Amino acid sequence: MRAARMMFVTGMISVLASSLTGACAEPSDRCQEVPDGVMDRIRSVLTEEAFVAGPGAAVKSSSYRHVYLVAVPIGVRGVGNETGMWATTSLDGRGTLTAAGEVAARLSSVSWGPEDPREGDDGWQEAASCV
Repeated sequence: MRAARMMFVTGMISVLASSLTGACAEPSDRCQEVPDGVMDRIRSVLTEEAFVAGPGAAVKSSSYRHVYLVAVPIGVRGVGNETGMWATTSLDGRGTLTAAGEVAARLSSVSWGPEDPREGDDGWQEAASCV
């Protein structure tokens, strides 16, 4: 029984360590600066004035033909930060903009549909590592 408990504890420590490693990943070399036009659009769809968008980073996804995943740290005054992920078809500020995850969908007025990018898609982790 004691050996089984030790194996469980060791396994949990391993899982925790690997999740912490992913959270502190080095920024991808695919990171691109997000132009003001895209950042202005993301700021315009945030649902609360208390939400403050920090500088974002984009990565061109190879999972979709014309999609950039844009990670943006969103500060909530007095609460903390979360990273929202949006998808856009262009970095010129005129492309389609959609939420690409639960955080962006919750903090903004743009929708997240069943065909929109998901966390496992190419570029997601890379974009998140850039901010």
